[in-house]
Amino acid sequence: IAPLKLTGTVGSGRLQINLFGFIILLLHMCLFAFCYVRTITVHDSIVSYFFKTEISAVGDTLQLCIGLIGICTVFLYSFCKREAFILWFHLMARIDEELKQIGIETDYKSTLKFICLVLLVKFIFFNTYLIGSYALFHMANVHPNYSCWISFFQPHLMISIIVVLFLCFVKQMKHRFLLLNKVSDECCH
Repeated sequence: IAPLKLTGTVGSGRLQINLFGFIILLLHMCLFAFCYVRTITVHDSIVSYFFKTEISAVGDTLQLCIGLIGICTVFLYSFCKREAFILWFHLMARIDEELKQIGIETDYKSTLKFICLVLLVKFIFFNTYLIGSYALFHMANVHPNYSCWISFFQPHLMISIIVVLFLCFVKQMKHRFLLLNKVSDECCH
């Protein structure tokens, strides 16, 4: 989603756009596009293994198209807004530096714990969902191909990654606002 790398020395690092990140992003998009196109052209879907009706075929095609449009929109939007993303991180670093100059330290440890907790919950939830789906197919003696799995589960994974990223941004902003409110309260009293 964000083809960036951290450059510079410790304490003065900056985010920059990375060519390798763009290549990986392009490979991901090609893999997803291949899986979606293959799944649509062979009329393969998760639901069609259980219900083979005309309505389920239309629903499968719509679900795949909506998933493809959603993933392309996410990648395109993240590509177009990458500079704003970098500016947000630079703004947070500048706020941290200015707070440090007046003697207030940013608590990175609690933010890192929060991020790890959210990622762990996401990992457990998504893998439970994936393993449960696989177990359901295995009990029914059904074995969908990999392109079908990727095209079905990829939108769920992308949305959950974006939600985690958003939660981390909100947590960072909340922490900075609390620190800024602390400074303004001390200045007023």
